[in-house]
Amino acid sequence: MIVPPSKVFDRIISEYIDREIQEQQAGIDLTLKDVYYFIGYGRVDFDNKHRKLAQTLKIEFDDKAHLSQGVYKISLNEYLKIDNRTLGIFFPRTSLLRNGVAIYSGLFDPGFEGYAEMLMHVINPNGIEIYRNARVGQIVFLRSRSSFREYSGIYRTKRGK
Repeated sequence: MIVPPSKVFDRIISEYIDREIQEQQAGIDLTLKDVYYFIGYGRVDFDNKHRKLAQTLKIEFDDKAHLSQGVYKISLNEYLKIDNRTLGIFFPRTSLLRNGVAIYSGLFDPGFEGYAEMLMHVINPNGIEIYRNARVGQIVFLRSRSSFREYSGIYRTKRGK
């Protein structure tokens, strides 16, 4: 079942900017914190013995940034703490899609805790001007009657890291 957005704030999502604006009909808007360039390559394999995360460089900007066509890593403001009966699915805002920008995200597994990072793909050859704290997408939470095996991967973080 879909978790009603009113039941998500302060239980699953904290460190949000404005509850009244971010609460939507079926989910919660998530907001842009930082943007990063990729400056190195990554590596993936079957059992993570050879996994290597691509090195990135933070793009410094005050209020807004003009991003050229390309691919960027983004981090979000909101802190997620998902219990072992809930999972989250992220969808990009249609305003971004209509401007030639896509955001890709993995599934937010049961037990995930931390700040989300995603991939922003600026497809528009003219780029995009994006403001800090812009609402970039919506997360919807699904809850099961039974518990899932809890996430324990390397992307699980605590506040302040």
